[in-house]
Amino acid sequence: VGNRWLSTFFSSDGHENEQAEFLWRQALARDFKFTPVHFRCGSSDPLHHLRTLRIKTSEDDDDEEEDEDNENELGTSIFGYTARDSIYVASNAFESWRYWSKVSRIFFQGTDKSDTEYVNGPYFLRAAELWAKVEMWCSDDDRSGELGSRIIDSLEPGARQSSGRFARTIDCEAAHAYEAIFAFHDGQKTTNSDDAVDVSIGLFG
Repeated sequence: VGNRWLSTFFSSDGHENEQAEFLWRQALARDFKFTPVHFRCGSSDPLHHLRTLRIKTSEDDDDEEEDEDNENELGTSIFGYTARDSIYVASNAFESWRYWSKVSRIFFQGTDKSDTEYVNGPYFLRAAELWAKVEMWCSDDDRSGELGSRIIDSLEPGARQSSGRFARTIDCEAAHAYEAIFAFHDGQKTTNSDDAVDVSIGLFG
């Protein structure tokens, strides 16, 4: 029985069946802090545990070379995408767990935690959603006008834990929630123009 259980858990053929899905959901809860409410059919977002973050690879860079001229000027997250392009819905719990493992390695790169620590998945999803709203508003000229482009220009690229402002903070949930936010945009540049409002006041001021 034990060998059959392990075979179902680890074999690629078993990833789609109900037992494997249940086991990988438990792994998502254990490692990435997805709570049982995220797995309920009656929840507001029953696919929440399947939502993860896109990660840009060198192959992606080659595929998207033709779209380079259309890239927006937003500072990108540490995962290679802007927040509004970051969310990816995995096909099953195993794929979601695999993506979150990659997210963790990238976030903790440069620390002694890169192979042992895991991010809080819901924190990073909320941070992506928050920044996506800001990015989309700023990119809509009809809604934000000139101010939107100025805010976009002021946004800094995201930061890993090793280079972030909480690198020396004692581990705590609140700090990790902030780290998730700064993984997408690590604050803003201050503007020095005398004839313009400092757009950094408000978001990070």
